[in-house]
Order: sequence, then structure tokens, then C-alpha cells
Amino acid sequence: MISVYLAHNFNARHWLKKQIVPALEKKGIAVTARWLHETDDEEISPSKRAQAAIRDLIDIDRAKVLIAFLDRWDGLQGAGKHFELGYATAIQKQVILFGPEKQKHMIFHFLPKYDRVESVSELISLLLGERKKNDIQGI
Repeated sequence: MISVYLAHNFNARHWLKKQIVPALEKKGIAVTARWLHETDDEEISPSKRAQAAIRDLIDIDRAKVLIAFLDRWDGLQGAGKHFELGYATAIQKQVILFGPEKQKHMIFHFLPKYDRVESVSELISLLLGERKKNDIQGI
């Protein structure tokens, strides 16, 4: 079974749970991102934040692929997803950037190692091996 971690802004979790997760699960693709089930909590303690960060790293470790959503949510770029992208790259995970070319905001988004898709159907085709991955493997 293919497993993926979804890296996006915290406030995008409701959209991910409604639009992305069901489409992936319907095709037998497991989502390891437990952060999607978190609730809003403005008063989260530093120790709980550390626990959440460790949990997210474990979830990335458990996934075969990290999907990094490039769009801004609520006008925010989302710093956590960029850390997760770097972590996944460092531990040699397959990374797929989700979003149009114009949403590549950082120089690291241009690494030839990353695949890029613009739709859920493209994403699923790539994950299921129905679409060829990038030929250039970069770093």
C-alpha cells in the first residue's frame, strides 16, 4: 500500500479532509498525517507543540511520499510545510509538489528531484505509477 504525508498549512486541514484524503483513500492510498485531526487550540503549551512536531516527523518517516501543497491558505505561506519538505528531502523521501508552476515560491521548489502535479487526478496517476516520474533526479 502506498502511504503519503500531506504537508500544508494547519488551517487547510478541513479542506484536505474533505477534498484530498477521500480521493486518495478511495484509490487505496493511506494518509499518515495525523495533524489533520487536530483541533484549533490557541493556547497550546510548548511541550504539546514539541510533541506535535515529533508526531509529524514520525508520520513523515512512516510515509513513502510527502506531498507538499504550494498554495497559500488564508493568505499564509505556512512555514511548517517548508520544514517538512526539507526534512523529507534530507531523508530521501519521494516528494511531490502540488500546485501550478506559478506557485513555486522558493528556490528549493525548483529542484529537479521533485515531481509536480496540478490536480488530484494527476497526483493519483503519479502515485499509482500511471504517470511517469521526472527523469532528472537532481541531488
